[in-house]
Amino acid sequence: VGKFNSVKTLENEIWKDVPGYEGLYQVSSIGRIKALPNYHHKKEIIMKQAKNYGGYCFVEFRKNKIGALKRTNRLVLEAFYGQAPNGYHAAHLNGDKTDNRIENLAWKTGKENEQDKVVHNTKRFGSRVHNAKLNEQDVLIIRKMISKGTKHSKIAEMFHMTRGAITAINRKANWAWL
Repeated sequence: VGKFNSVKTLENEIWKDVPGYEGLYQVSSIGRIKALPNYHHKKEIIMKQAKNYGGYCFVEFRKNKIGALKRTNRLVLEAFYGQAPNGYHAAHLNGDKTDNRIENLAWKTGKENEQDKVVHNTKRFGSRVHNAKLNEQDVLIIRKMISKGTKHSKIAEMFHMTRGAITAINRKANWAWL
């Protein structure tokens, strides 16, 4: 994140005001964000972007002493295309969550966005989920144990899970693709 820290406008880069933060912040067509001169600083400053748990870039804005975290992909789309239609999400067309160039972003329905994640192999499920307690091999072992008659409560104890979680794995309510 923060690949280009120079305030100098890069070739083919277009800057627009961030809706709701006009005169304070601008976002560019390549996904950079700058704070405009104010009483804290006399020059424009390219803001450093961080990544959230999902891998999306974001920045923190301040307005009237109130802070707000904003995802870069949404800022770019809102500045260049306007507010998202009702029920639409900011989608990365190439699957790279850090590529916030305007040509890589589009408003898509939740269903379209989820389909794109499957195509780009970026959908988080199973052991890809940051707080997953099991991995795919564990689930296969659990199912094998169940097929051999091991009680759900015993398996739950072994894997530090609830009996209900083991039952859900058995019924394929969880980990259904395995």
